[in-house]
Amino acid sequence: MTAPPVADDLPTLHRLLAGGVPVARIVWQGRPAWAKRCAPPRRHERALLALAPLLRRWLAPGLPFRPVRRDSALPVEAQRLAELQRAGCGVPRLIAADRSLLVTEDCGRNLEHLLQDEPRPQLRLHWLSEAATDLGRFHAAGQWHGGAQVRNLLRRDDGSLARIDFETALDAHFPLPLLQAIDAALFFSSVARFGAGAPAAEVAPAYLAFAPEATRAVLRRGAPLLGALARSRLLQRFAPKEAARLRGVAAVVPLL
Repeated sequence: MTAPPVADDLPTLHRLLAGGVPVARIVWQGRPAWAKRCAPPRRHERALLALAPLLRRWLAPGLPFRPVRRDSALPVEAQRLAELQRAGCGVPRLIAADRSLLVTEDCGRNLEHLLQDEPRPQLRLHWLSEAATDLGRFHAAGQWHGGAQVRNLLRRDDGSLARIDFETALDAHFPLPLLQAIDAALFFSSVARFGAGAPAAEVAPAYLAFAPEATRAVLRRGAPLLGALARSRLLQRFAPKEAARLRGVAAVVPLL
């Protein structure tokens, strides 16, 4: 196994990672850490932003909305991590950042990898229920993620969770309840990947015990479209994985 790059400052780290992968495990000033290159929004994110006015009118009519603007001197992800740290949320500590690179502490194993390696369905279900509870409490505290899939959760040795991947400034385009509804849809679609061992409908009550009513209202408003997409033969034929994930989200709708 190749040893991780070792750096004590950002210029050195830039040289070490030149032309490399976007995310890398490193040793920063003698301690394990992660380095991440900041990239522009991906294609599906750009499509979501283009639909923002329509989604606001359809799913969140009448909800107050004040776009959040941030300083362009640092990447959005670095700013959001710092904001969430100050709010006491479970995120990796931001160690260093510049316009194109950030460094965070190493604080646990990826939950998706843990689930894939765990053969016991009941333990997988327990971990996913913990993650659902964590998301509900995160939302109840007035926060949103933007990438709430299981793959963007780390599980520390003490069992607590840390959230990663905050690179899109969706709060410049959507009100909070709609942001949280997007989180919930992303989370339950990722839960559906784990099949009968951890169905989304079994995990949903742990989230809904804490989810704000305004967020549940947005999800209820979007339920007809979710159901139609989940039943779509066209989607099942040409994108069966996406169709299965949508069925996982749709299974949560009756519980709202």
